[in-house]
Amino acid sequence: MNKSILIAAILFAQVAAAPIALAEAPADGCAAFEWDISRELAVMRGEPEKVSASTKGGKIPVVRTNQHYKIDLLPQAEIEFLAKPEREARSESPRGAVLQFSAQAAGRYRVSLSTRHWIDLLVDGKIVASANHQGRAGCQYLHKVVEFDLPANSVVVLQISGQDDTVISLGITTPAA
Repeated sequence: MNKSILIAAILFAQVAAAPIALAEAPADGCAAFEWDISRELAVMRGEPEKVSASTKGGKIPVVRTNQHYKIDLLPQAEIEFLAKPEREARSESPRGAVLQFSAQAAGRYRVSLSTRHWIDLLVDGKIVASANHQGRAGCQYLHKVVEFDLPANSVVVLQISGQDDTVISLGITTPAA
């Protein structure tokens, strides 16, 4: 086979395959996560419920698992954290929120955020160490997913802190069945 015909055939094959490769590549960058985040994406693509953070002395808003929320954050100076956030603020004007939810079944729960805020979970007033986490830029639905092992029938306090975004998206997914 002629060398120029071979080169032309290779180039044609690459160009012909390009639209297929582009069609398979996710436009939103969510494929960069190493975990299967299909449950988290399903929640975050759902219709969001609006929640506002409460000020010091205010009632802690209750959120549900497997629901997408848009949270209006407050300056951290106006928030009463139940425990000091485990990480210092990464912004000069940090905003945050304190929320709570119920963990009915024991297992690994995932908290997903659209921003780089720090996440602390507390059960019985004690901070629960995260089991694992991933963060990726370029996904339009979420920036980070953090896993926590939670006991059954517990009230969990969720503290969000450390960044200056005023509104975030949040989803808490339950353990896989």
